Amino acid sequence: MSARSQDTPVSWVPISQLSPLARALLGDLGDRDVVPGHVADRVTGLAKQWAAAGFTDRTVHLWEELRPADAAHLNNAGVDPARLDDIIDDAGTTYRRALATGRLTAEAVAERLLKPAGGFPRPPVPESKQDAKQEQKPATSGLFSHVAGADPDSTPAGRRPKPTHTPFNT
Repeated sequence: MSARSQDTPVSWVPISQLSPLARALLGDLGDRDVVPGHVADRVTGLAKQWAAAGFTDRTVHLWEELRPADAAHLNNAGVDPARLDDIIDDAGTTYRRALATGRLTAEAVAERLLKPAGGFPRPPVPESKQDAKQEQKPATSGLFSHVAGADPDSTPAGRRPKPTHTPFNT
């Protein structure tokens, strides 16, 4: 693409002629109803890249500071876009900024954000098991004397004899 010379007249394109995804990428232009032709060409090209990566005019705004391929990788890995604003160093750098500048790859960000506190990456959950996973009840630990929500008087701990010589029983 060559730069437009100053002598070439500007062609204007009505915003209404752009795709919904291209309009979303343009953002809020106030009361403008046209954009220069070179801007329309550029945003149309970007919209095609975002659409090929699986984004729509409703989902692109969560990721638009990133390259479409990086955003698609993170989205497909299950990364919450809000987590990209987490600070990763003392200088205040966020994951989003580290991705945009090339300091981190999308793969590295996904690995860091999807790693649980124990240090091992979580295995991906197949879609067929996601619904079943949501219906499972949490397992109780040996740390609790009774199941959460259960009547404590119906558990063995609830039937234990109470001490008779405490300051609260006098």
